[in-house]
Amino acid sequence: MVQRADSARDGVPFQLTPMLLTALTAAVLSTTLLAIFWYVDANAVPPPPGPPGPGGPPPPQPLSRAALAAAVGAFGIAWVSVIVIACRDQILRRIDQIADRVANVTVEFAELREEEGVFRGMRIAAQQSPEPGGGGQVVPFPRNTPPPATPED
Repeated sequence: MVQRADSARDGVPFQLTPMLLTALTAAVLSTTLLAIFWYVDANAVPPPPGPPGPGGPPPPQPLSRAALAAAVGAFGIAWVSVIVIACRDQILRRIDQIADRVANVTVEFAELREEEGVFRGMRIAAQQSPEPGGGGQVVPFPRNTPPPATPED
């Protein structure tokens, strides 16, 4: 059986798995990126209003708006993945604990059944009193004997 470190003994409510560490790193980086883009967008100088070109479409939005939208999306995805991975790790840890308990109970049950069988055999042997000089009570196996031969055969 594989021994695992029990994080409950250490006072840590969850284990920091490589997947969770990666998701946390991505979440922190996306939060930092979102804060930077938000600051840049808030302090950006708006373009001067001008008439659109003759018969042309309006000017495109500044690049910072698209980057801010992408940063918000990455922020949301990263933090949701942190929550999902933390829940997954907790569920897997609980399943491992339950599997270990079931294995231990199964071994205990098998040992008890084996002991019970030995003790039952000892009781049966003690109840049968062997005859002196004999090998105990031997019961002959019933055999079918062929019918006696008739003189006509």
